[in-house]
Amino acid sequence: MSAEPARVPQARQGAGAVVRWSAGLVGSVAVLAGLLAGCSTSATYLGSTGQEFYFKAPKHWYTLSSSDLQSIGLPTAAQDSQLKAQGASYPVYATLASPVAHLGRNGLAGSDPWVLGLVKVLGSTDQTGTSLSSLEDEIFNVSGASSSGLTVKALRPSKLVVKGGLRGTLVEYQLGIGASSLAFEQEAVMNSPTNKVWVLAAGCSARCFVSHQRVLEGIVKSFTVTAQGG
Repeated sequence: MSAEPARVPQARQGAGAVVRWSAGLVGSVAVLAGLLAGCSTSATYLGSTGQEFYFKAPKHWYTLSSSDLQSIGLPTAAQDSQLKAQGASYPVYATLASPVAHLGRNGLAGSDPWVLGLVKVLGSTDQTGTSLSSLEDEIFNVSGASSSGLTVKALRPSKLVVKGGLRGTLVEYQLGIGASSLAFEQEAVMNSPTNKVWVLAAGCSARCFVSHQRVLEGIVKSFTVTAQGG
């Protein structure tokens, strides 16, 4: 049971500009690879058995292809080669509430909800710099946004997540103020050897997030990593 593909423009200003695609998001891009079998009447289960995770999205949402993801700033061929040389890979899984025509000029900081799942196999450089506190920066560079002067507001206290041998954080932030502000909830966990990270974020503009908060938080709550973590 697949949804119609949508195309996402790169966010051009405001909070949308802090998407951390510049850190590299692909070794080999896998979008909805191994779509999990079994759909309920109101939801679709998305994820990958090979990457050991899944999440539940509303049935009518749109999923993205690898070319769609390239439109939000995936690495160049040279960057891709460099990531592979470091032993890193970044399969991405994404879904949107609306097709591109409804996203507007602010992209991910617009008025349509979205969900991004990221599985990050860490190279040696990334392993050194990864910690529980750095997990909040895996998709959106929260620390960088704050240091660059962008208003950052925690919408809930950061929570430690423990799932067997997996450790991580659950955070909820608003980046920026006004019409171009972005709000999101994110859960990120890593295994004990610190060589693999699983992330799921759901959000939209701050006003949109308030309107759809229950649905978005429910999607993040459905985030399941089946890896043992050891």
